[in-house]
Formats: sequence, C-alpha cells, structure tokens
Amino acid sequence: MTAESPFSFEVPVDSLPHGGAAFEVEADPATRRAVANRLDVPAIDRLIGRFHLAPTREGARLKGALEARLVRHCVASLEPVEESVSEEFEIAFFLQENGETEVDFDPDAPEPLETGVVDLAEILVQQLSLAMDPYPRRPDAPPLGDTAGSDRTASPFEALREAFAGQRDKR
Repeated sequence: MTAESPFSFEVPVDSLPHGGAAFEVEADPATRRAVANRLDVPAIDRLIGRFHLAPTREGARLKGALEARLVRHCVASLEPVEESVSEEFEIAFFLQENGETEVDFDPDAPEPLETGVVDLAEILVQQLSLAMDPYPRRPDAPPLGDTAGSDRTASPFEALREAFAGQRDKR
C-alpha cells in the first residue's frame, strides 16, 4: 500500500497459469473511507471488482467489472445524492524493458507494465474515478439558472458595469 493508493492487491504476471486466473477485490469499510477521501466524495458504501487476468506474449490482458455505490454532492444543491456505478472494462499491458522510456498516448495502446506486477485494487480505484458521473445531480434539484442569480447579472461584465455605475452615482 502506498500513500497515493489506499489499498493494494498485487498479482505478479509470471505467477499466472497459462489460461489466466479470476480474482475478486472488495474494499472493507476503512478502505472505502480512504478511497472516498482520495476521490473527494462524501462516502463509498460498496466497492467490488471482479477480474480475469491472463498472461500474453507481450504482457497481460485484464478483463474487469466494477460495482460501486457512492454518495456524492449534487452540483446544483450540494445536497447528498446516491450514485451507483456498474462498469466493465478491458486493459492490455505490455512488459516494458528496463530503460525503455517511450510513452504512447494512444488511449487504445497497451499500458506499460514496468515491474511485471498488476495492482488490481489500484486499477479498481482508477476505473471507478473514470466511471463516476462528472456532474452528479439530484432529480429534484432546481435548475442552475434559478440558483445562480438574476438573468440581468448572468454575465460577469454586467456585474462590473453595475459596480462602476454605482461608483459614478456616488460622485
């Protein structure tokens, strides 16, 4: 476990059988609190990952599924809102030779595997962060226009104009 990763489940690729192996990673309450803190969400009530990791000639292939139940802040009202996440994903890894520094920014390119070890818990947290709703919103939340103020000051330039007009009136 590192300072950045609240929990770890490392699997050495060279220890896998030819056809791969299945794994399940479930975060306990203390770990869920640490992950919630890392992801800046109020709470995570459930976090489970199911994986199949298989060695390949180039490195490894991971097929995974995550299930999570979170509490988030509504973007409109800041009130708690529950979110459920269910996501399937696949990641290919390639064994990176010592000293190899070339990085490919193609999102479909395989991930480098420097140490020959895949941390399934870290992948679970990363995939959760990618799958979370970027703008969680309560169904009964008021429209943002209703909470942002009047239409006549919707522009920051309009607010400045009003501020300068008030200064001119004082002269």
